[in-house]
Amino acid sequence: MTSTYDIFKVAGNGERVWLEAVETLDAAMVRATSLRENFPGEYLLVSHTTGKQIRLTSEGGIHRS
Repeated sequence: MTSTYDIFKVAGNGERVWLEAVETLDAAMVRATSLRENFPGEYLLVSHTTGKQIRLTSEGGIHRS
């Protein structure tokens, strides 16, 4: 199976740190939410197919671009 979303943690300096790849947007959201609960901060989900990004902020917001 091919992974279709990369999950990154956004470091304090804005640099992206790759964590893992998953197959669906739902799986990416669940995993990033779980990571954010245990390791607070911002996370970025990036689609391999479209290049679109979803940013999960440390305050709990979600921004799509």
